[in-house]
Amino acid sequence: MRCFEVLLWWTTILAGSAASLWSQTPTGGEGARSALIITNTKYNNLRWAPVDNSGGTALEEVLRDAHFVVSISPDVTAESMSQVLKNFLSTVRSGDIVLIYYSGYLKQGEDGHNYLLPVDYDPASKDKIYYSAINLSILLEDSAKIKPKLSMLLLDASWD
Repeated sequence: MRCFEVLLWWTTILAGSAASLWSQTPTGGEGARSALIITNTKYNNLRWAPVDNSGGTALEEVLRDAHFVVSISPDVTAESMSQVLKNFLSTVRSGDIVLIYYSGYLKQGEDGHNYLLPVDYDPASKDKIYYSAINLSILLEDSAKIKPKLSMLLLDASWD
């Protein structure tokens, strides 16, 4: 029953999002629509509850219907996550509509910042978290510097 309730919830959210996005169909001269979907489900060193990536799959369909160019990156390591985000943001221009969706785990570091955890994150490592995870504040700052028309960040994440 719980699975059905979650599916119904996602369907309602995504249908509302699609209607809103569809009403803003780009016409000549408007910025592009770009979306990045990151779904981390197969963590190597974390024993927390399993992550479900069905939200990312459903969101992809809605975004494509709303004329977004969608990039998908499942189960990214620290190195590849950094590169995926850098590559994605390098394609965004001022005036674009941008959406970044992250499904996976987040962790608050000792510095008070929240971090997106890659699948190879090791909580037993002696290294500081900012060496092996993506600082959410910096990601938001980097996105804002581009000055998109609309920037959205969806976190379908669990914090430890």
